[in-house]
Amino acid sequence: MIAPQVKELILTQDYGVRESILKTWEFNFEDFTGAATSWDVSNWTEAVTPDPRPISNSSALRSEDPGVLLHSTTTSSGNVRIYQDVDVLTSASGSFVVAFDYGAYNPTGGSLTATIEVEISIDESGTVYYFTGYGWNVTPTRIPISENLTVGAGDFSGWNSYKKGIDGSKTGTMSVNLYAAIESGGGTIYSTFKNVKIQYTNNDGQVVESITYNVTNAVNGQIIERSYMLGDGDDFDNVLLMSKGAVNVYDSGDEVASSRSWSTRGGGEADPIIELVGGEIGAQFARPKHILDLELYEQNNDFFDIIGNLQDDLNQYSGSDRVFIINRATYYVKMRKWNLSLNELIKISCQV
Repeated sequence: MIAPQVKELILTQDYGVRESILKTWEFNFEDFTGAATSWDVSNWTEAVTPDPRPISNSSALRSEDPGVLLHSTTTSSGNVRIYQDVDVLTSASGSFVVAFDYGAYNPTGGSLTATIEVEISIDESGTVYYFTGYGWNVTPTRIPISENLTVGAGDFSGWNSYKKGIDGSKTGTMSVNLYAAIESGGGTIYSTFKNVKIQYTNNDGQVVESITYNVTNAVNGQIIERSYMLGDGDDFDNVLLMSKGAVNVYDSGDEVASSRSWSTRGGGEADPIIELVGGEIGAQFARPKHILDLELYEQNNDFFDIIGNLQDDLNQYSGSDRVFIINRATYYVKMRKWNLSLNELIKISCQV
């Protein structure tokens, strides 16, 4: 049989992108543990008793799920909050997009006015940078998501969305803080949050989900398309944070950032892994190849050695022996017979 040549190879490298680098970002009911007036949220830390609760735990908001309600109120810009830390790695060619839904709930009293705040900061080598909503500032800054939000008695303000890009190179620990409502007027009003998405993007604000690598041979033939999940992101640095299934690299048990310079032998072969794979496949389909099904009988006391290759020195190609590797083999012990499926291997100057 003859395997036809390939004129174009299209490889898609899927990063398996998550919707947020944070854990428990949706605040589903199953993310909470506890009961009544004592709940904890998985992967979030409480500070100054914010008393987080599933939003659907409130008798007036049972139709609202998912979401977290911070059952605390402060009259000043205090530290009543839940927060989560995550290590990040950015570059001049990358950015973040911050997006979340927020609301407020007024269980009692007349119309109340409150402010809901979120703080996002990165500790870079001991210097803390705060996101202002437009850029970074070394002065402690919170994003006043909603100033003077007025909610009537027993009302829920509904979900409002916030989305903003963060530009600039930052490396360190990102801290995301969700604060209890700051109320004015002496009443009680609670802040609510859900869908807290922190995504690594390019500078155009696009989340990079995959790349495509093409190999073109100067022949007429078929087109092959294949998809891979390999890690090794070359469009953004935070591939380990954003990917949810890609192969990752470990050093002494610790997960480390994948590199574009995967190298099997060094030198000119220090290429992204998708290019190594594409180059090898493209070379192996650069011309028609033979596929053989053979029966071989053993005539001595030693087993047939299937480690290595078979070479055809009669039907040569451009003066060189055709080389075949065993793709599949079945051995019948009683008959001492091999059924072999062999693929022709094109010898190239560099193979992975």
